[in-house]
Amino acid sequence: RVRGGNPADFRGTRREPEASVHMNLPAVNVRHVGVSRSVIAAQWKGDSLAVDTVRVRVFNGVLVGSTHLALGEKMQGTGAIAIRGLSLASVYSTLRDTMSPYVGEINGDVAAVISGKDPMDWNITSGFTVSRFAHLSDSLADIHLAAGLTKGQGQLSLTQDKINLQARVSMLPGNRLSGNYSLDVPDVAAVGALVLQGEKVQGTLGLNGTIGGTLRSPTVNAALRGDK
Repeated sequence: RVRGGNPADFRGTRREPEASVHMNLPAVNVRHVGVSRSVIAAQWKGDSLAVDTVRVRVFNGVLVGSTHLALGEKMQGTGAIAIRGLSLASVYSTLRDTMSPYVGEINGDVAAVISGKDPMDWNITSGFTVSRFAHLSDSLADIHLAAGLTKGQGQLSLTQDKINLQARVSMLPGNRLSGNYSLDVPDVAAVGALVLQGEKVQGTLGLNGTIGGTLRSPTVNAALRGDK
């Protein structure tokens, strides 16, 4: 029987080891991303792993995750991630390496039911909102995004005011893709600030198409319609 002090504690035997960890991690920079006040609490017993808490402060917000897994021949379990108060400007500036013209607050949740080692067999649901959204000094409607994956079938829904994007895609044998999507923009002026950096435009826009090809080489076909 082996025991260790904080932050890790090891118990059990060689055949049936047990371990628990509780750590408060110092602030670090990972590829120019500042990560502060991180906390990890996890337990491992036999073929079971429980990550009770992973809390990370990043982009002026916080990420909180947990997972419980049975690590047998066929992995089973659940997982969840909560995103609270992330700064859209901080995310944009980090990804684009330039000052962000956008501001907003990102909140969301991701949940997974894990069945097997292939993520395509998992059931994943997610929902995100960008609130207090603005471009420069222009306030814009909140953005709502929902995405999911159920046994190789993916769905995506993105809405902002009257703008509506819907997409579905299925994974077929041989890593082939089959799906479709639609985009409806009843007032193009509403997206001028986003797509055209504030340039004034007017009219309506619609887009329908199909998704094919493979994961490595997807193909997208589109049919465009619009009015001035």
